[in-house]
Amino acid sequence: MADSRDEKIDDKESFSLGEKDRNFDAAGFFGDKQRAHRMGCTCATLIILLALLLAGLLTVMVLATRNSENLNISPISTGAISSSVAQQIAQVLKDKDKEAIISISESEINSSLGSSQTKVDIQENKMILVGRVMGAIATVEIAPKIEDGQLNYDVKSVKIGSLPAPKIVAAPLLGQLRKSMLQSNKELSVINFNAVDIGTNELILKGTVVGR
Repeated sequence: MADSRDEKIDDKESFSLGEKDRNFDAAGFFGDKQRAHRMGCTCATLIILLALLLAGLLTVMVLATRNSENLNISPISTGAISSSVAQQIAQVLKDKDKEAIISISESEINSSLGSSQTKVDIQENKMILVGRVMGAIATVEIAPKIEDGQLNYDVKSVKIGSLPAPKIVAAPLLGQLRKSMLQSNKELSVINFNAVDIGTNELILKGTVVGR
């Protein structure tokens, strides 16, 4: 015969075990471990990403400060370009039946820039503008064009040091070139240009005298 006291003991043991089972949150216990593991992984990943970003920035700085072009140029005397263009314009005005053809040499353009830190290099079928932008060396390939009867330029590519850069980076250098050319070549405003060619170290502009 079963003893009633044994039943009471069994009931107490089952109650005790049941309380332990209900009080132990296995999901919460392991979840805390998993959360801590995820936080550790996140921190390590963040540190690695920051290290890679820092290394990338250092690489960009080194490449940007590398001088990809020789900027030590010896420009001819200031005003030479204006004098040369003026002489060509004067000759065109004498012969009213001829098409106006004006050549502007590489050295004349560099003279108009008036800076040893910015230069133009006219190569075969392309024109390179080199100068400093915020302390870094920028190399800009530009294509001369005629816009509204006057000389202008399209930006083909830009590099900072050895790295490609957005075209907007070239804006200060391009603005400097346009301004210097306008100031040094006011005589060109009397000609309505319709074509421009790249010659041997020179630009060749073609057009007609305004009002002719």
